[in-house]
Amino acid sequence: NTVDVQWNLMYIDNVMMDVRNNLLKNSSGYYGVQIQNTSGGFFWNNTIIGNSGEYGFWVDDYSNPEIVNNIVQGFDIGIKGDADLSLVSYNNFYDNTLYFTGDGLPNLFGELYSVNNNGDDSDVYGNISFDPNYADPENGDYTLSFPSPCINAGAPSLIDPDGTISDIGYMPFSVNVVIGHTPLGTTIDTDGPYAVTASAISPVGFDVTASV
Repeated sequence: NTVDVQWNLMYIDNVMMDVRNNLLKNSSGYYGVQIQNTSGGFFWNNTIIGNSGEYGFWVDDYSNPEIVNNIVQGFDIGIKGDADLSLVSYNNFYDNTLYFTGDGLPNLFGELYSVNNNGDDSDVYGNISFDPNYADPENGDYTLSFPSPCINAGAPSLIDPDGTISDIGYMPFSVNVVIGHTPLGTTIDTDGPYAVTASAISPVGFDVTASV
């Protein structure tokens, strides 16, 4: 789903949620997603775009949802955790004035002292803070384009339709062909010849024709 409103984006109260694959855009400066009153469940693979609103996520009142693989961008506070949260992982909190606040977030959350599956700086839960590199955000296209730090940076236990590790955000990026090669070592022999070992594979098993 795509939701583009000039008010608060989503208010979740005392439910078991399953919220996935939504583009939530707030153009008026209000808050993003408020989760309260012992709510739980899944908030996975969504893209939340703000316009200097107060917070992207605000979780309180003993709520404990799984917040995984989301992009949160353009808020004063990326996530405000006033309830004890056990799983906030593999999200991209980008272009927020303050990454996070609140005493309910896991220990070491938001401290980018580790690296993720792509070798990018992250906290120990795989959360990052990089420009997602959208395809055409000026015209409302918030799908990922290559190269994006969100591609294959999601939860490793989740697999995208293209057979790769899950992406961060509401719409996966399809990697149909992967090209790899073994680099040549340093040489001063200008006569050659040299052999380069290369491969072209499809993660989803399609037939591939390639030339080098």
